[in-house]
Amino acid sequence: MWQFTPFIFPSIIATIISLCLGWFGCRHRHAAGAKAFVAINLSHTIWASMQILSVSSVSLENKIFFSKIQYLGIVATPVCWLLFAITYTGYGRLLYSFKSLLLAVIPVITLILVSTNEFHGLVWSAVGLNPTAPFSSLVINHGRWFLVHLAYSYLCVIVGTLLLVITFARSQHNLKGLLTVIAAPLIVVFTNALYLSSWNPSPYLDLTPLGFAVADGMMGWVLLRLRLFDIIPIARSAVIEGMGDAVIALNQQMQIVDINPTAAKLFGKPQNHLLGRHFTEVANEHLAKLTSEENIKEIAITQDGIELTYEVITSLLQGSGNTMVGRLFVLRDITARKETEQSLLKIQRELQQANAELSRLAGTDSLTGLANRRVFMERLKQEVARSRRSGQAFGLLILDIDYFKHINDTHGHPVGDRVLINVAQQIKSMLREIDLAARIGGEEFAVLSINNNLEKLNVLAERFRRQIAIEPYKNDGGEEFQITVSIGCACFDNDNAESLIRRADEALYKAKRDGRNRIHSLTK
Repeated sequence: MWQFTPFIFPSIIATIISLCLGWFGCRHRHAAGAKAFVAINLSHTIWASMQILSVSSVSLENKIFFSKIQYLGIVATPVCWLLFAITYTGYGRLLYSFKSLLLAVIPVITLILVSTNEFHGLVWSAVGLNPTAPFSSLVINHGRWFLVHLAYSYLCVIVGTLLLVITFARSQHNLKGLLTVIAAPLIVVFTNALYLSSWNPSPYLDLTPLGFAVADGMMGWVLLRLRLFDIIPIARSAVIEGMGDAVIALNQQMQIVDINPTAAKLFGKPQNHLLGRHFTEVANEHLAKLTSEENIKEIAITQDGIELTYEVITSLLQGSGNTMVGRLFVLRDITARKETEQSLLKIQRELQQANAELSRLAGTDSLTGLANRRVFMERLKQEVARSRRSGQAFGLLILDIDYFKHINDTHGHPVGDRVLINVAQQIKSMLREIDLAARIGGEEFAVLSINNNLEKLNVLAERFRRQIAIEPYKNDGGEEFQITVSIGCACFDNDNAESLIRRADEALYKAKRDGRNRIHSLTK
């Protein structure tokens, strides 16, 4: 037979809430702690639903039967709470060892003793009906093993709660979650302890399901409102607290609402001293730039006499309705990167200078410092192409030192080298920047005179000839001697580079044949 009593409503409420939370946990089964959370609510459901059946039944045999099944939830709930705390807080690796099976030893023994209680009375020493209750209610005297079960259950709840409290305490922004995980198990423990004590206002009724109804409601609100299965609180400790980057969060009033240890070191003060303080009160002149300068990208901060460079990443913090509630600054130490960049830039500049020097040397005559034949030919072809486009003339001079072999044979090659160097300097000194002088053979030089006709070219050639002829030279013995040059002149006349060189060469040979130390021009 069955009886109806309003005392079953707390258990009904607890059953419904536990089923809903279990379904919610199944939807997030891949999150940390979700499986253990489902197991907790399954245990709650068994405990509360068997409480409904036990209270509703009339006969002693049925009440004892449902109470025994109820122990499946009673022994599982504390262990599942501990498993939830371990997995949710990131310590799930501790369960991979076979030693984790030891958690089930006491609950399994309790279940065995409950099912065989009639033979030993270790769990219930006496069971009967309470004649003074407003409904058919059990009166239970607990045996010795029940104390072991009770102590173990409370230990599991306390250890699990401490793990959650420590984790949430590290997450300074999760105060609601912290308060909830403290309050929820305390409510269950309080109602269970009240039921077992002599102060129970309803000795004929187990108030623990009522505690479950309240605690489950609180946990459900936290899980749904704060989305704790989406944002695990240990993530802040593992990520923000352990970051090498400095993280500073300010509210709209410029107060520091969150800061990690790396950032606290920049202020030179502990975290708890900085939280809640106005930013300008505690920031040094370098950190003050974060709020005083717009779009700041880098700041330099001196620590222990060493200047460090930090990259600044600024983000706006938005609340509901996309309203700005504060700012987040992330400072990343890029000192090593900047030093590397500076070193690379220095190496790059040195390479550019070296390449420029190599390029110059590759196009320079090593003895005289003038352009060599390769550069001369490239420039000559460029001038030919330019003159064809613009119609502006340019001239070519080829100079050859007269009797240079005699100079080497008489005075020696070192003296001959000094003669070549001196001639090159004299030629270069009489040219404009737009002109080009080159050494194209042993004692042969060439000059490109830009935008000059044949008349002006002859004037320039005569200047070369006279200046070189009057310059005195000395050999290693101090004896003086003079040198002369023969010069061939040719102006561009819509011909190509090869024909222009050929005409200048023919003019040079003509000057040589006519007695040397003279100029000869050859037109097309």
